[in-house]
Amino acid sequence: MTKTKIQIIEELARNRTVETLISNIVKHKWNDTYNDLAQMIYEDLLTKKNENLIQKLYQNQESNNELNAFLIRMIINNIFSKNSPFYYQFGKYRDMVGGEHLDLFNYDGEGEGDED
Repeated sequence: MTKTKIQIIEELARNRTVETLISNIVKHKWNDTYNDLAQMIYEDLLTKKNENLIQKLYQNQESNNELNAFLIRMIINNIFSKNSPFYYQFGKYRDMVGGEHLDLFNYDGEGEGDED
């Protein structure tokens, strides 16, 4: 039996797949901004992506990691595109307030992943 889009996304959320991929991409301490990014990715999957696409990517996941590649592309696009909802919510505000760009790759603040 083929899983529905909602079942696939529930599995991704239970396994924290998007959060793991974000953490692998940014390679530093976790912070609340990444939680928001993960939620935006899950929301986009639920509301904007076609069920057949999600099912096809999931079915091909075991052989060639198509779903992970798709999720990684979504994450990278959200981080770097000035047209993404993520940029509009986080990066644009920082650009206007302090002139500082949202630099997810050089975060030096305290995060949930602290091991100290």
